[in-house]
Amino acid sequence: MKKWIVVWALIFPFVSYAGNQLLISDIDDTLKATHVLDRDDLLINGVTVGQSFEGASDLFNIWSSFPGRQVKYVSGVLSDILGSDILAKTSQAFLVKYKFPKGEFFSRPSIFEGLLQYKVETISKILQAEDPSLEIILIGDNGQLDPDVFFEVGAAFPKRKIYSFVHQVYDSPESAPNYSDQIGWLTAADLGVSMFARGWISEQDLSKILVDIRIRFESDNGFESVIPKWVNCRDFWKAYRRPSVKFSDPKNIELTQEIESLYSNRCQAVVRK
Repeated sequence: MKKWIVVWALIFPFVSYAGNQLLISDIDDTLKATHVLDRDDLLINGVTVGQSFEGASDLFNIWSSFPGRQVKYVSGVLSDILGSDILAKTSQAFLVKYKFPKGEFFSRPSIFEGLLQYKVETISKILQAEDPSLEIILIGDNGQLDPDVFFEVGAAFPKRKIYSFVHQVYDSPESAPNYSDQIGWLTAADLGVSMFARGWISEQDLSKILVDIRIRFESDNGFESVIPKWVNCRDFWKAYRRPSVKFSDPKNIELTQEIESLYSNRCQAVVRK
């Protein structure tokens, strides 16, 4: 019996996905639809749990389900504002409500510490404390300084394998421009395709994300949870190139193409105010 098990394993090896990875993510405008560049929306969304971008939690949970992976959250919100920790507590409540994977949470200790300095130093300390062999995945957005943060972290750790993904929810000139090695993403669908292309998640798991996003686009209120009305994604669509992937199921090709068609229509439309 054991002999046949060995033969079976040799002929049909188990699929292995990249392990030993650390994912470090921002929250506002990356996972949470905060709209930080609009003062009125920020005042409301910053102190409420708010809305998650559709599929983000599912994708994070799929990714983190593989052995050897961990998640940490480095948010730019202040730990203390006028003696209150409401902003940090709200961000943590958001992660709990939408069931994001558990992970250490970091917030900016003082308004006098610049956002760029705080994020670069915090992420650098995390990397210094971790095994150098860990692959690092940085996920943020182009609303504030994440592209600059990721660039400086990469420059400080040139020997580390670091992948940077930037949620492109704003267009120039209000957006922070991506650097050449940074990958733009718009929804959990194309971020999931990028993860699948790198062998980080399975096609079966990606299919769940694609189906969910496709269904949401068709529902009455779902479109808003996928791409909120304030999102400007013209720049994203102009630069978008699907990663080279091989799907075994033709349905996943069709789903991806349908979602990309919806991207094209939405991103070239006039943004609804």
